[in-house]
Amino acid sequence: MNALNGSTKVPFNHSISLLVNCDSQTEIDLLWEKLLVNGDRTLQFGWVQDQFGVCWQIVHAMLDKIQHDPATMSAFLSMRKLDISQLEQAYQQGY
Repeated sequence: MNALNGSTKVPFNHSISLLVNCDSQTEIDLLWEKLLVNGDRTLQFGWVQDQFGVCWQIVHAMLDKIQHDPATMSAFLSMRKLDISQLEQAYQQGY
């Protein structure tokens, strides 16, 4: 992975975002809490924007497995912070 500094003449933009695969709801909750410390904002689908304007998508590692199920994707699309128990429930109902 490489990172470039475009200098202070290049304004910050959203061309960078970070994806974090978590192993538990506790880990998701902890990361959201830490990223939202200074009045930052939440976005849909597990995205949160930190105090510097960097967007992070905080998801559970199981999302790759279940994202192709329509019921699970419907539940996912209605969330901001992901709720693993709701996603698992939707996945079980879809199969």
